Amino acid sequence: MSRSRARGRARPSGNWPLFVLCCYTEMARIGKTSARFHIEVWMLRAGQGSRVKVTEAEFTFVALDGEGRPRRFQGGAVGAA
Repeated sequence: MSRSRARGRARPSGNWPLFVLCCYTEMARIGKTSARFHIEVWMLRAGQGSRVKVTEAEFTFVALDGEGRPRRFQGGAVGAA
């Protein structure tokens, strides 16, 4: 961002390496009481070179009622607007 704002080269003061992290999330599945998300994190060092995948994971979130019990998930179908 500083590079685009400066309209040229820019770096942090001091000698810090600069990394750009990109996080991508995709809803992989919706069930009756839960939704599963696939998440990938990619890194670009100093704004140069190719992106490198740092990690990926799947997280499942369960919808809970006021008493902490699973309830029907109301997120709609994957890809629904």
